[in-house]
Amino acid sequence: MKRLLLISLMAFTAMVMIAQESNQMTVITGELRELCQPEKLIKVSFDYSKANLNGKHQNEYLSGSLSSEMSSWASDTKKVEKSFTTKWNKNNEGIASVQTELDTPDFLIDVKFTDIIAAGMDSETGVIVSGTVDVSSSRSGALLARISFENVEGASAHAINMAMKRSKTYEKLAMKLLSLVKGQE
Repeated sequence: MKRLLLISLMAFTAMVMIAQESNQMTVITGELRELCQPEKLIKVSFDYSKANLNGKHQNEYLSGSLSSEMSSWASDTKKVEKSFTTKWNKNNEGIASVQTELDTPDFLIDVKFTDIIAAGMDSETGVIVSGTVDVSSSRSGALLARISFENVEGASAHAINMAMKRSKTYEKLAMKLLSLVKGQE
């Protein structure tokens, strides 16, 4: 009896973990099919204006006294954001490409962070992000889709610094968004 109960508990725990992983990114409204045009181009922006970093507004947190691993947070941001673009373009078969320096993209992707949790380097936890993604047509300005994401975390086992932990999370965010787009083909 105990053995059956233990097996049931383990199976239930595994199902919950799988459900949490698959529900980290959800389309709230609209659809992403228009991105399934490889000849089209996307410009991505990252909005931190409403982001809380480790429980405080990002600007407040970064203006306080920081550990050495967090001191380069702001200066590392562009490099970290580039990891999203690189990962997207390596895995976007049949989907529009992300270009960083575009005057006239076909689509805009606006990643708006609400929460960022960055455990210290001595932690096995990676950087965890939550927020929304707005996908719109750059020509008409029409919103094509709004997506919510929660607790997206990149692998951190081999991270040598905080920028690498952040980069792994941005890569994971790109892959999850690509999976959603490919799922709507």
